[in-house]
Amino acid sequence: MKLKIFSLILSLTMIASLFAVNVGAAGDFSLNAEFEFTDEGEFIVISGTTPANYNQAINIVVYDPDFENGLEDIREENGKLSENPAEKKPLSDISNLLRWSEVRATEEGEYSVRFALDGIENGQYLIIKAAGSGKKPVSASLLRQFYTDETITDVTLPAFENAEADDLENLLKQNQLVLGIELGDDYQENKDEIHEMFISVRNNDCKVSSETGKKFNSMQDITNVLAIVDALRDFPEDVNGDDVENYIGKYGQLIDYDFSEENEHFTLMKEASYPIAAKILKENAPDCMSDVKTAIAQSVALALLNTKDATTVAPVIEKYATLLGLDKTDYAIYCEKYTAYQVNKAFVDRNFEKPSQVIDALKDRVDVLKEEENSSGSGSSSGSSGGGFGGGGGFSGNKGNNSNMNNVIGVNDQLITSDKEKDEEKGTYYID
Repeated sequence: MKLKIFSLILSLTMIASLFAVNVGAAGDFSLNAEFEFTDEGEFIVISGTTPANYNQAINIVVYDPDFENGLEDIREENGKLSENPAEKKPLSDISNLLRWSEVRATEEGEYSVRFALDGIENGQYLIIKAAGSGKKPVSASLLRQFYTDETITDVTLPAFENAEADDLENLLKQNQLVLGIELGDDYQENKDEIHEMFISVRNNDCKVSSETGKKFNSMQDITNVLAIVDALRDFPEDVNGDDVENYIGKYGQLIDYDFSEENEHFTLMKEASYPIAAKILKENAPDCMSDVKTAIAQSVALALLNTKDATTVAPVIEKYATLLGLDKTDYAIYCEKYTAYQVNKAFVDRNFEKPSQVIDALKDRVDVLKEEENSSGSGSSSGSSGGGFGGGGGFSGNKGNNSNMNNVIGVNDQLITSDKEKDEEKGTYYID
């Protein structure tokens, strides 16, 4: 689906095979039309090509039909569908004729004409025909759709907000002009997939405004969803680390994630995180951009986790536990019972590539600690209190033990523990 986000060009709905009519070896006769808005008013610009040196007059006719079925009703009225030649009328006799002009092509075979369209109401079809003498006409239809702010707020935005997938084709076609998009061949061939992805992106990526209580508060919000759909359809199937880096470079502005240098963890770990993100996204292809964001955030956390040991991993777990699928409450209980140092051995030398491996590693480590506890019959190894995520955001053990307090220093969220404490397998302490 090609999106012309910053233009006000309405896609043409070409009528069957009449768009380009072959007139022999000399070349084709074609037609293009688009709306034009200026300070002087609203216009329709009609242009096309003929065979070079085509010397016949070209008749250009614009209708404003008040018919339910558009072109087919015009064809019926002027007798095109009748088998009786006597019932056929000349184009000039058709009701709702707006403009009729004769032009001649240049030596290069190009022609163009511009009509004012004052007084045309919303939702009416403009049927444009162009034909040279004795040639079958080339036809196109345009749906004029130009809204006031009130119409957009009260009608269009709620329609997209509440639409089901089956509703989207009509909505998109009716609102091409105000959205500034073009629905081309790719859309026609893949519209079912595009509609389903639109719903997924709307439901998962779009945030509800605290002021309006709605997701769509401007037509730009809808255009953004269409841009995200395009980006998701461009996501590589057999994705690798380089693909992830290139994808971020191309579509990063559509991903609600901080890729700036201010995000120190991403800046530090991005090179190591790209292959991890690729494996996550290859295993679970994204249905919305939130899936891409989550995979990137998880990959950064995993890459950072892979650089830590049992004495320095605590702040990483504290920051990313929920993102990686760990239960903070359970983790805090384990740290209190077995000491954070012993529990955090779960995350050492693992080279994690997906969050489920972190969850399994913690479970396996706790099972080992439970087995050791049962075999020794010694109960809790530290009798500590307040373990887990407390106080200044770190871990706390038995703060009454001043000898242990002297063994640990907190420096910029990094826990530095003495060899003596490691050997004795005591709890670690975070100093604010």
